[in-house]
Amino acid sequence: MVQLPKELYEDLKNVTLCVDFHYVNEITVFHTISRKIKYRTVSFPLSRSKANILNELKAIYKVYNARGFKITDIHADNEFQKIQNEVLPVRLHLCGTNDHVPEIERSVQTQKNENRSVCHAMPYKCLPRIMVRELIAQGNSFLNAFGSKDEVGQGMTPRNIIDNLPHVDYNDLKYEFGQYVQLHIQEKVTNTMKSRTIGAIVMGPRDIRGRYNYMSLETGAQIDGRVVAELPLTKEVIDRVEEFGLKQSQPYRASKMLKYEWRPGTTIGEEDIIIHIEDQNDEMVHPAPIF
Repeated sequence: MVQLPKELYEDLKNVTLCVDFHYVNEITVFHTISRKIKYRTVSFPLSRSKANILNELKAIYKVYNARGFKITDIHADNEFQKIQNEVLPVRLHLCGTNDHVPEIERSVQTQKNENRSVCHAMPYKCLPRIMVRELIAQGNSFLNAFGSKDEVGQGMTPRNIIDNLPHVDYNDLKYEFGQYVQLHIQEKVTNTMKSRTIGAIVMGPRDIRGRYNYMSLETGAQIDGRVVAELPLTKEVIDRVEEFGLKQSQPYRASKMLKYEWRPGTTIGEEDIIIHIEDQNDEMVHPAPIF
């Protein structure tokens, strides 16, 4: 249990939430950040419908309420006007047409820089959707865990305050995103000649507490297991990961960059010159699938 000083809790107990949608490689992302605390959340709803927005907000309310915090105000763009009556007694503040809440704009830009740095360090030019989602979630977890220079005080991070988790133990950071490993998996029947290990790609850590999620190189689905060997990345492994991505219509980019958009066709940041060039060149974005 991470104890909150009474003075700090009294100052932060009423939370103002900033919310918005954006897209990463055409995957819908619902993103929130709270003022003062700077706690971030990301989720991946199937659509931007009224029902999905309310369900996402209910889940976020529970996270804050579990630590005794109460959301009193929400800042959003005009798209969220359709939920104005449903969120009462929480006050909904809408910004102008074709405008965004400043805190969300800065937070999305910060996450974009965080996640693109990870992409640049990996050899994959096309990522399957499960890896894109896990990459976004990992970046969000690290931003909550390490906070920012304008922390609320007493050395506490958003992870300490809202998630009720201690500071990160660096011994729990065992693997890198995109690393190739062999996993030992549990089988119901063990007296067979079937292999008990499987090739997998490391994805994001679970709450940064020593356990990780993995993607199977056989099926492309998320699996669980125990790492028995860390292996170097080979061309066959890279081709297999990119094959999963291409089959899911994910972009193949020479720059290895994620494409961030407020809406399809509306990019976040005019500095993405390489992305614009790749979008105009089909050979750079969608080559023939690898078999």
